[in-house]
Amino acid sequence: MKKIIIIIITLVLFGSCKKDEPAPIVVPIITSINPIQGNPDTEIAINGSGFSTVVSENIVKFNGVVAKVSSATSSTLIAKVPISSGSGLVEVSTSKGSANGPSFTYIPDIFVGGIESNGSKFVGKYWKNGVAVNVTNGTNNVTIYSIAVSGNDVYLAGYETVGSVKVAKYWKNGIENILSDQSKDAFCYSIAIDGTDVYVAGSEFNGNQYVAKYWKNGISVSLTNGQVSAEAHGIAISDGNVYVTGQEALPAGPLVAKYWKNGIATSLTDGKYDASAWSIVVSGNDIYISGYEDNGVNYARYWKNGLTNALSYNGNNIVDQIDQIVVSGSDVYVAGRQSKTALYWKNGIAVPLTNGSNLSFAHSIFLYGSDIFVAGNEFNGTAKVGKYWKNGSAVNLTNGFFDCSPWGIIVR
Repeated sequence: MKKIIIIIITLVLFGSCKKDEPAPIVVPIITSINPIQGNPDTEIAINGSGFSTVVSENIVKFNGVVAKVSSATSSTLIAKVPISSGSGLVEVSTSKGSANGPSFTYIPDIFVGGIESNGSKFVGKYWKNGVAVNVTNGTNNVTIYSIAVSGNDVYLAGYETVGSVKVAKYWKNGIENILSDQSKDAFCYSIAIDGTDVYVAGSEFNGNQYVAKYWKNGISVSLTNGQVSAEAHGIAISDGNVYVTGQEALPAGPLVAKYWKNGIATSLTDGKYDASAWSIVVSGNDIYISGYEDNGVNYARYWKNGLTNALSYNGNNIVDQIDQIVVSGSDVYVAGRQSKTALYWKNGIAVPLTNGSNLSFAHSIFLYGSDIFVAGNEFNGTAKVGKYWKNGSAVNLTNGFFDCSPWGIIVR
């Protein structure tokens, strides 16, 4: 009888010990992802095991950037590729642990803003990865000079000719925002987004002269008093400061290139010759501005903190056109044109994009990693073909039946 009791107690104790053992920890494991490459916002299936069935309990990262998870099972997560995340490992974390999966190849989105003729009128549009999106209906002629992208929102700035009046506007996701009163000519040349604020630089006729100004969320801020002609061309926002480039005439007539910081003007030229400032970049404590001075010797140039850097091509100092400037570290890039050749300069050294046999333009430049993107056009004998160049290789945006002028490019 004692032996039976001992055996029963032993079995009870053994059974109690088994019940007290903790459940095994199920850590996440990634076995595959599909697809393995894609653009921002592409939905990716992450396959494996050990995922939480509660969406919010799964933290997914692409190359270290947190992604939005839309659905979850224990074996599959669906997540969107974060904007500007770049290429790198996919990671899943739960309360139980973390796992690294295969590497994902990030393909950036390429946005190009501009205009294309429909045979009778110029239509405002942008191209996303080569696919055109019209923002105007072709009833009136439109000119687009600038593009900005923030999140999933696409902004274009320019003007629309309504009757005999040029109306300053910007478009957000195809919805127009009228900036001028539509009674006198007005133009928009550049747009910048800072958080939820929209800044547009341009000019508006006051009945006597053009006034340089910018609009913040549709409210105009005049930079000149309207007694002499002036224009605002480029705009940049840095640390809450508003920088605008442009030109203002002297009473005697010559145009002075200048920029305004929070409305305070700084002249870049002395007024001996016509000059104008176009694009601006603020990098740390340095201010870079592209423009020109028509002194008969040097035309295209950029200024760094007010100091002139002349640009030339094949020994020719009279460069025909200068446009956007961008900066990466200590490297300075400027897009432009000499005679028929579209080109850009890197630290003052010209890099031609076309061979000079057909008239071509380079209007905008953007740097993405080690890649250099330039937007412009080239005449094909019939029309100007809209295109961009990636590291010198051309990608056509239009079929060449009608004129097209891309003026801005953004890659992210």
